[in-house]
Amino acid sequence: MNKVVTLLYETFIFDAEHLGKDVLLYGKSLADDLQVQHELVCVNCTLEDNLLSQNNIVRLAKEKYIRGKDVYYDTNEINTVLINEYLDKEAKNIDVLILYHCCPLTERLAKKYKQLNRNGIVILKTDVTEVKDKTKSIVKRIYHRYFNKIFNTRNFDIITTETEQGYKCMLKEGIYGQKVNKKLLLIPNGYDIELEKVNRYKLDEKENLIITVGRIGSVEKNNELLLMALKDVDISDWKVKFIGPVTNEFINYFDKFSVEYPNYKNKIELVGPIFDKTELANLYNRAKVFVLTSNYESCGLVLIEALRFRNFIISTNVGSAQDITKNNSYGVVINCKDSNALAEQLNKVIHSNVLSKVDYNSMDKHSENYSWSKVIIPLTDRVKKIVKKIAKK
Repeated sequence: MNKVVTLLYETFIFDAEHLGKDVLLYGKSLADDLQVQHELVCVNCTLEDNLLSQNNIVRLAKEKYIRGKDVYYDTNEINTVLINEYLDKEAKNIDVLILYHCCPLTERLAKKYKQLNRNGIVILKTDVTEVKDKTKSIVKRIYHRYFNKIFNTRNFDIITTETEQGYKCMLKEGIYGQKVNKKLLLIPNGYDIELEKVNRYKLDEKENLIITVGRIGSVEKNNELLLMALKDVDISDWKVKFIGPVTNEFINYFDKFSVEYPNYKNKIELVGPIFDKTELANLYNRAKVFVLTSNYESCGLVLIEALRFRNFIISTNVGSAQDITKNNSYGVVINCKDSNALAEQLNKVIHSNVLSKVDYNSMDKHSENYSWSKVIIPLTDRVKKIVKKIAKK
């Protein structure tokens, strides 16, 4: 075995923020554990040539960015053409191919790869938290049956999901009605490998700081919920920082909030994106509390990072929030869109001894479960098992 390839065919833009996320580190960690080369192949990418080279990233588009439609539904897009050309040329040199998401194009790429490399191994990273019942109406039954016909799990050797909830759902429901029990593994996302090198602050070394990290203002992040909750919070000498790229809509919302509530003017800050890992780690370290207000998430990588730096987590019930907080041992999980519950928990953190009751030694041990070096072991073992089986044929 010589090479693991993560193949990203979608129209999203791979940029600097993805260097510390699962789209790169999942495959890289597997390759490192197998002691082989890892290569990430994508169409759209804004990285400069030196970063492409350092991280073994191949950009198929001649330009840094190609604007296209959603390739889930339009398979004639240039993305699909470039990906197919790449597989035609390189499939025989790929020992393990990693694909993302349960959609028809993923299955077709897996099938094509298998036809070109009979001994190749395909891993499907589902990137979902649960399998929702799509059979409650006539329309949903048609949808379910349609995908059951065009999405064949036979072309995948290993299927992974990121959360306990997703794992249990897939064991019970399968994928589009197809059982995947024998192929399924629970592989949560891990924190950036670089973060393991950073020393963590103790509680008494931290500031009275609340942070949230992500694409501020995007619909799924629902960052407005935190501002709504803060209206009913006696913030005292605490400060709040929103970290990440900010939409114009949220800037306008924030400006109106600042005018309406001038007392918060110097206590809440829109920091913007931070690409320097050391600088971002420093903010996690300084913070006592991390807040996630998302309406939906897959795994929620920022929660793993917050856990790593001993942040008390207040999160909506999305993704792996229950897993990461260990059922509220290291934080509190609230209902989505519930600003009253969020305000209540923030007031408790600020004005009671909630934080001093947290077992931070136990928290540290729990966070180690999300180190990529540990997370990836079951996947490595499964790949090795399949390789041995193929060798016996």
